[in-house]
Amino acid sequence: FEHLDESTLPFTHTHVIRKLQHALNEFASEQTLDKYRYVGLESLTTDAFKIVMRNLSQSKHHVLKIPITFYVTKASSMIKASDPTGINESDLDHGYHILLSELESSEFTTKSTADSFLVVDGDTLSTILLYWCFVQVKKSSGIVTVRVHHPHGREAAQERAETTVGLVEKMLDRTNQKLLLESMYKTRKAPAELFVDIEYDESRAATTTSEELSPQVSNRGMYACPVQYQHEFPLHRRVSPSQAVRTLHSSILQNFMLSNRSGISVYRDESNNIYYMNLAYRKSIRQDDDENSHVIELLVYGIEQPGPVITEELVRLLQRKLLMLPLD
Repeated sequence: FEHLDESTLPFTHTHVIRKLQHALNEFASEQTLDKYRYVGLESLTTDAFKIVMRNLSQSKHHVLKIPITFYVTKASSMIKASDPTGINESDLDHGYHILLSELESSEFTTKSTADSFLVVDGDTLSTILLYWCFVQVKKSSGIVTVRVHHPHGREAAQERAETTVGLVEKMLDRTNQKLLLESMYKTRKAPAELFVDIEYDESRAATTTSEELSPQVSNRGMYACPVQYQHEFPLHRRVSPSQAVRTLHSSILQNFMLSNRSGISVYRDESNNIYYMNLAYRKSIRQDDDENSHVIELLVYGIEQPGPVITEELVRLLQRKLLMLPLD
C-alpha cells in the first residue's frame, strides 16, 4: 500500500485501504508484543522496553487516566497538578519525586523509562509475561496514564487496567500522606486532611470565610493515617490521669506539640519516617484495689512501623516520667 496514490482512488477504496493498513499495523504490533512477552522480565533491556511501548500504542489496548492531586505546603491545600493555579509548577516537583519513588520501590513494578513503569503480577514467571501493563507519570498534563495490552482481548485488558488504577491510587494516597506528614513536622501545624474530627487553628478561622474553609472541610481526614503502634502505661493510684497527661505534654513532648491542635505531637524516627501521636487516659480493663483505675495510652499514627526511637527510647522516657510523678 505504500506506493499507492490515494488521490487517484475513489473515497470508498481509500477508506478500505486505510482500514487494511491499520489492521496490518495492529497485527504486526501485537505479534511483536507476543514475541517480547516470552523474552522474560529479567531479560528486557532499555531498547526492548522502547520497542514494546511503541508497539503497544499501535495495538489493541485499554487506556485509563488518573488525575494527580498533591498537597502543597505553600498553599496549605490540595492542588490539581493539571491546573496548579496560584503556585509555581516547581512546588509540585517534590510530590512527583515521592510518587516516582513509590512506583519504583513497589514489588509490582519495574522501571522501564524515567517516568514509566511496567506492572507485573507478584507470581510472574521470569520466562513469560502474562500481559503488558505500563504506568506513565505525565508531568506535562498532570495525570497518570495506564495502558494495557492483553492477549485475551479488550475485556481482559480493561479488567487489568482497572486493577492497576487501584494500585496507583493507593500510591497517590501514600504520596499525599508523606507530603502532609512532612508539612506537619516542618510547620508544627496539623493539616485538616489528616484528621477526621473538627479542630483547626482558631486564629485562622477568625479571619477566614466559610467559602475559603469549604475545601478543607470536604477533604477533612481523607488521608488520615492508621495506628502503627500502641502502648499502655499503668499509673500509680495517687496520680491524677489528667495531670499525668498534661505533665508528659509539657515536659517530654513539649518540643513536638502541634500549635493548632491540642494533645497531638509530631515525631520523626531514626529512619526519617514521620508520625503523629496522641496521649490519653482511659479506664483500665484489669484493675486491683491498690492500682489506679486509669491507664495512659500512647497511640502512634503513620504509614510505616515506627523504629526503636519511638517504641523503646520514647516509651522509656515516658515511663520514667510517670514513675517519678508520685514523688513530685
